[in-house]
Amino acid sequence: MLRVRDIMTTNVIVLSPQTSLLSAVQLFADSQVTGAPVVEGSKVVGVLSVSDLMEFTGSSAEPEVRTGEGIEPMRWTDGVSREDVEREDEPAAALTSDFFGATSTAFIDAVPDSSGEGIVTLAGHEVGELMSRKIWAVGPGDYVADAAKMMQRATIHRVLVMENERLVGIVTTTDIARAVADGRLVNTTNDAPERRE
Repeated sequence: MLRVRDIMTTNVIVLSPQTSLLSAVQLFADSQVTGAPVVEGSKVVGVLSVSDLMEFTGSSAEPEVRTGEGIEPMRWTDGVSREDVEREDEPAAALTSDFFGATSTAFIDAVPDSSGEGIVTLAGHEVGELMSRKIWAVGPGDYVADAAKMMQRATIHRVLVMENERLVGIVTTTDIARAVADGRLVNTTNDAPERRE
């Protein structure tokens, strides 16, 4: 079976907690990604996604600082509850088309805030205020199917790939879809039910 190391992206775009939300939006748009891990020194401390930014810009100008019960990476075998999960209701393709359908400048200019100057909302806040501190991770030797199950159960679009608490890559729903399209993620046990006509 296909392993995470076979499809993961190793050149991972990262943010720091001190990065402004404006800079994060510009980086996402320039890199055409919908989320990135947040790293302080060599330690992963959270994840920021486009859905976090959309939720923030659609609500108030003051984000609530997200806290968790720690930042230990969740493994696919750990229990999953709704309140523990970074919620992303839109499919990845919808987020991507909404976000990249216009330039990052158009997105930034459309951001409302109480002063009427949308750009201030993002420039005046940092990634550390908005990031999710819940980290969903797999190891490079884990099966791709297990990473997919984690994403499905947690309703997220990416998992970090960590080895000995060190970030070594990222796997997204796009990576998994590409593996399926290329015929690399197949059932090799031949236990699929017979098809009846």
